[in-house]
Amino acid sequence: MATMPSNAKPLTGFRQYGIDDKGEKVFFSLVVSGDRHATFLASHKGLADTIHYLQKIAQRAEERRIARSPRQYHVEMLETPPNVIRKGSIMPDVTGQMARLEATTPSGAPIEVQFEFGALVSLQERLPDLIEKMRQVQEQHKQHP
Repeated sequence: MATMPSNAKPLTGFRQYGIDDKGEKVFFSLVVSGDRHATFLASHKGLADTIHYLQKIAQRAEERRIARSPRQYHVEMLETPPNVIRKGSIMPDVTGQMARLEATTPSGAPIEVQFEFGALVSLQERLPDLIEKMRQVQEQHKQHP
């Protein structure tokens, strides 16, 4: 388990953000310790990498919470997010660098998502373990409803 650093500042809010005319650079501000804030400048790729990094932290924290108290978070796991995919198809673009997932939610709303090649490879590597884990959880749920 990680020890929290003594010099860490609590995140208490957000301030302004901005995007350049080309959509290539952004800035955003986070409020820390009262009214003090930190402003960050990033390229669109740097922003995407930062978001991915923070999402990974959030995912690991959620996994830890659920593992430590599965009954407490049972409801959290069963809630249906509004973008559950009921059916879909995925097709590559002409360059082979991107693929587009076109899907439909249970309410009939369409979803379109584009994946970079590397993201699809990463998903492919993780899917067998994820599917096995889901099967185990489904089996446990059948035995202990």
